[in-house]
Amino acid sequence: MRASYAHLHETLGERLRRVRLIALDLDGTTLTSDKRLTPRTVEAIQGARARGLEVAFATGRMLTSVSELAEEAGLEREHVSLNGSLVGRTPRDEPLFCGALGAELVARSRAHLPAGATLYWLTRQGVVTEAGGLDRWDYLRSWTAGRHQRTVASLDEVAREPVYHLHWVGPREVLEGIAAELVSAELQSMIFQSARGPLCHLEMRAVGLDKASGLRHLGRHLGVSLEETLVVGDWLNDLEMIQAAGVGLAMANACPPVQEIADGVLPLRNDEEGVADLLESVFLL
Repeated sequence: MRASYAHLHETLGERLRRVRLIALDLDGTTLTSDKRLTPRTVEAIQGARARGLEVAFATGRMLTSVSELAEEAGLEREHVSLNGSLVGRTPRDEPLFCGALGAELVARSRAHLPAGATLYWLTRQGVVTEAGGLDRWDYLRSWTAGRHQRTVASLDEVAREPVYHLHWVGPREVLEGIAAELVSAELQSMIFQSARGPLCHLEMRAVGLDKASGLRHLGRHLGVSLEETLVVGDWLNDLEMIQAAGVGLAMANACPPVQEIADGVLPLRNDEEGVADLLESVFLL
């Protein structure tokens, strides 16, 4: 039985009628907690497309991981990956947009490896680290889905590859020291607790890049404005796109800051196929 969406129709009716693009976060939103696309969700996505709506993913995952899920969902088209740093179809195709970091910044990251911290470079083809990073691969599972990981004897071996994110795993106090030393007008950084263990993540990417900026690039390609876009998310990296979109919705399992700024909160969680229920109830009836 579907949940009720009367409150969304009442408060957002006109904006919902203007929607031409639906942008979906993956982890914690479209995927179940065990990282699956359910048959019902795939069917609902295809149903929305059959009604003439564009559907795309907007995620922190790498494009390699996104393109596999997109194929499973029948969405072999451009998506927003790496929190807006890379917008494209597959790692093999020319991207619509790439926000690679400057070579000097990437080189500087190698000089900031205090004891207790592990450095990862996020590239178009996957995550790269030196051999010492093997014991912390599991912390990167949300980005890699357990694949698309490479270890090298030295990061010098891949220094010519474009790097989109600098990523460290370690104790919070160690990561705070790295962030302070690498502070730059060209970088934005975020430290957050891992859900996979006691350590924290430090993520650095180019200033001005987030899921909202990625959707602007995708929208220009499609001829769709952010005002004509509906987004659904659950976590802090969804804040910008939820605020910028014509309709920004939070999952029932979304963290409090996301629920507070969203235009509406869905009645169901990701493990209750909340995205499928939304699409069926609002766009497919």
